[in-house]
Amino acid sequence: MRSDKYDYTVEGAVPEKDLVPRYYSSAQIFIATLLGGLISGVLLMAKNFKFWGEYDKARTTWFYGLMGAVVFCIAALLVPDAVPDAVWAAVPPAVIGVLVDKYQKKTLTEFVNSKTGMPQSNWKVAGYSVLGLIAILVLFLFIAVVLDSFYPGLLPDVDTSAK
Repeated sequence: MRSDKYDYTVEGAVPEKDLVPRYYSSAQIFIATLLGGLISGVLLMAKNFKFWGEYDKARTTWFYGLMGAVVFCIAALLVPDAVPDAVWAAVPPAVIGVLVDKYQKKTLTEFVNSKTGMPQSNWKVAGYSVLGLIAILVLFLFIAVVLDSFYPGLLPDVDTSAK
């Protein structure tokens, strides 16, 4: 115990709250993927695996997630405009939802039922969504430039003139 006369505690601070294990719920992962793209969902899934000490699964999630993002970007560039935009927006959350359900549902359910942890902050999820959106846009532009430089004429020309 401290012998000095000053109180070093912060009023309203709850130190126990910082010690509670925090995970990303399946709803948070789904929303992050919907708002920020495939990379956001992969990031949160990998963070859950890392939090649970399953580092190999986290690494595997990153590998297949980034490969999936690259394939998704290439497909979005090469598939004709006949595919509606809603399909492109719905595919990543659907895929991530199935993967979370298959690989993390059991552990997430155990955490929720045992009340040993609590979900991460939704603000943190929103931040990772923005980060994922920026990353997927950079990846998309990079792939478009590479494809256009190696295979000229493969991508459709975009008419930027105002009509």
